[in-house]
Amino acid sequence: MSTTKSGSTKLEDISTFAPKMEAFPKFPGFQPFPTLEDLALEDPTLGQKRSPGLFESLLNNPAVLYEDFLKSPEKYDPALERLLTELATGNKKLKALSAAESTLLDRATLDYAQAVPPKPSAPRAAAGGARKAPRKEEKPRPGIDVPVTELPAYWWV
Repeated sequence: MSTTKSGSTKLEDISTFAPKMEAFPKFPGFQPFPTLEDLALEDPTLGQKRSPGLFESLLNNPAVLYEDFLKSPEKYDPALERLLTELATGNKKLKALSAAESTLLDRATLDYAQAVPPKPSAPRAAAGGARKAPRKEEKPRPGIDVPVTELPAYWWV
């Protein structure tokens, strides 16, 4: 073994003394762990799990959207009717929805959650049984306008 002036050994000398690294022998019946690439080739959906959308997180019931769609169809996309009908009748499952259909349901969920102000209705006529407030010149009637008690109706009097 030769040394240099600095006292270190040459790489060629070390390689002659170091044992050669050989592959481990293969044992019968031993299956090595698959690599990540092997796993990805077996299952192409690895890492592509579908996260639940807005509809699945909040409502998860197509009947709720379908009922509101029937009440006010102007709020929703016209393509939603076919999808909601298929979901409500059971012809299509939530897990089998495409990405476009999930997006459509998520948009419909937002439309459902938006508050729509009610249309102002005409004021109702006073019902026959409803009593009007007494006029100021009328005296209050005991038992009707003022409760009947042992105390006078106006205790300060």
